Amino acid sequence: MILERRPDIPEYVAGRVSEILEAEQVGRFLPPTPDRRIRIEAMVPAGLPVAAAHGNWRRSRFPKVPGLPPLACQAPDTVTPHGVVRVVCECVVAPSGGMSSYYGFEGWFVSLLVCIPEGCVWDARVEEAR
Repeated sequence: MILERRPDIPEYVAGRVSEILEAEQVGRFLPPTPDRRIRIEAMVPAGLPVAAAHGNWRRSRFPKVPGLPPLACQAPDTVTPHGVVRVVCECVVAPSGGMSSYYGFEGWFVSLLVCIPEGCVWDARVEEAR
């Protein structure tokens, strides 16, 4: 699995995240699409509510965002442990344009919180992108 990363994410973190995603076989659970873009977005501070850690959804909307079985899905009020990294997966069916397209593509947007010390995907969420 090839990961992009922001320049402020250390290479050793990217390597460990890649190992965890491979071990958890995340690719098997992502929606099957012709194009997948996987990017390490941020190191997440410990103690954030899981909704804030994902950073993509308002807290009021977050409980309606489904998990990605069989990957872990935390309760909305759970707080992040130390060593969590946010990873986004854009599962693209086709590009979309215009002001009404939040993601800029059709497919699925997947947000993963990967816990490096525990060696697991700690929380996974998916939303249809239009």
